[in-house]
Amino acid sequence: MGRRASAGDAASGSLASESGGAPPADVRRASRAGGEANSRARCPSRGRTRGASITRIEPADRAGATATVAPVDQSCETKCGPTTRVAVTPRTIAIDGPAGAGKSTIGALVAERLGYLFLDTGAMYRAVALAAIRKGIDPDDSEQLAKLARDSRITIGPPTVRDGRAYTVLFDGADVTWDIRSAEVDASVSQVARVPAVRDAMLEQQRDLARRGRVVMVGRDIGTVVLPEAECKVFLTASAAERAKRREEELRSRGQVRPRQELLQ
Repeated sequence: MGRRASAGDAASGSLASESGGAPPADVRRASRAGGEANSRARCPSRGRTRGASITRIEPADRAGATATVAPVDQSCETKCGPTTRVAVTPRTIAIDGPAGAGKSTIGALVAERLGYLFLDTGAMYRAVALAAIRKGIDPDDSEQLAKLARDSRITIGPPTVRDGRAYTVLFDGADVTWDIRSAEVDASVSQVARVPAVRDAMLEQQRDLARRGRVVMVGRDIGTVVLPEAECKVFLTASAAERAKRREEELRSRGQVRPRQELLQ
């Protein structure tokens, strides 16, 4: 497992994947300078995607960053020499880490750059928790919560409104992007997510999407529980103080105020 990306890494854009840590500086796409054609001629293992690494996240502008994804086929290097690189983008990318580490922001940007589906599993649980609150379902009623999770249609896609959101969350067709970030949902989502039948329903949807490929999925335990076979795994983290600061700024932008000490808990 590679090193954990720090808060400074998130700010500067540096990441390390679980598939082998920070790659060498000379990693680059085989398509450069005719390398694509050369790779076809020389590499019998072309097309394999083992050992995928996100080499860097380069700032695109003040609002975000872009991803450079350069998987390296180790068997290809053994057969064809150290100068050959197979430029195959991983079909499934899993980004794990604690709340406030920047998983959703970076994941949405990577998905947009690659033209992949973006899925925030935490947002899915929050959407179910919000629906349970609105329908008056007791958080201890695991049977009703499980039915709600199975019957709900949750869609996560690119931003549809320019209001600071990294993505849009629809629950049965209704935009709940900001509603799922309320203090009330904060207080109940953990209890909802602990219901085994709810987790099973969410996992089924998440893995079904992953099987189709071309997906960037972020959330807790993504690389170990949800997508243990993901071709590229990233663990992103930041200090507790930095994560609380980001959450505080997010809430303030929506006119909500909560003590930072509470957000650190």
